[in-house]
Amino acid sequence: MSRARKGTKGGASSSGSAAQPEEAILTATVVTERNLDLNPSIQTAGLIQVQHLPRDRNLLPLARIYKKYNESIVREFYAAFPREEFRDNQAVPIKVRAKNVDLSPSIISDILHLPEGDTDAWNQYVNRDFDLQNAAERLFYANPAAFASQTKKNVLIQGKLTPYFAILWSFVRHNIYPSGQQSEIPTVGVKILKVLHEGTFSLPIVDIIFERLKACARKKSIIYYPCLVSMICLRSGDRARSIDIIAEPMGPISDTSVSKSISQRRNAPAPAPVPPHVPPPPPHRPASSQPFPPAPSVDTSAWDPCLQAMWGFQMLQYQHMSTSIDAIWTHLQMSGQPGTSAHDDDADDDQ
Repeated sequence: MSRARKGTKGGASSSGSAAQPEEAILTATVVTERNLDLNPSIQTAGLIQVQHLPRDRNLLPLARIYKKYNESIVREFYAAFPREEFRDNQAVPIKVRAKNVDLSPSIISDILHLPEGDTDAWNQYVNRDFDLQNAAERLFYANPAAFASQTKKNVLIQGKLTPYFAILWSFVRHNIYPSGQQSEIPTVGVKILKVLHEGTFSLPIVDIIFERLKACARKKSIIYYPCLVSMICLRSGDRARSIDIIAEPMGPISDTSVSKSISQRRNAPAPAPVPPHVPPPPPHRPASSQPFPPAPSVDTSAWDPCLQAMWGFQMLQYQHMSTSIDAIWTHLQMSGQPGTSAHDDDADDDQ
């Protein structure tokens, strides 16, 4: 499999690629990788089948990617991602916290310790016509008639998958090809499932992840691969700061977790009618309460766009922190809390 050419040593900062701070990145949902439960307390037929597959396909490192990640660095990585297009397997130069990060299939392969796959066979397979109906009815559906009765022909509904493929798709959706859907499988996802299951050829997992990561970075509405991105930035020399958010990935994929997820989607109640909006009463703030100081007002129009994005992110964190501290301080000043008295409250009310 051809590997990426390394980018220039200096890399490319976000100064030429992000005219304004990426506001969407600051609030984008993070969907983490999930490791596969390889030693469950309860063994089921579907889970046993899936457990053997990563071993047979040399994907155990990807099934064990359960690591904490630095959410602050991950968001900065996506905010600094260049806007311009890059050729397949061409390294993407990014600058995160003044460190050059050359994102490429090579660094992904080094970190995940995944074997090379047959890129040419995969590209040909993706571009060929695909009988989705036949694949669904032969492989994936517990009830093949359910797929035939659907009006959409470009997706599979996870709730109708056999237990084995439901678990396998959860693994693919989080670690190989995140799609952003909770129950629908795109055609490319179906093809990945089919090749993994049948072992027709060795999938170029690294190239698939690389291209999918670039697509996610361009969309900027949802963040995928946070564990992988955090490890890439760490290898490039980025270091955590005391104010960084260190987060845990999701729990492991197991037969129980998949069954619970499907059951919740099937049995989800209809949304309750929204009551008319009644504004809450103003919070009780004693005169002695000292609110958290407001964020400083700084003109950043002349700053480098990368610094603007970082400053905006820090101010968002500051705002969340100040809201929490104000609420705690107000709560401590109310009647019945340690260090306060009814007399103090009465005096505040009179004032």
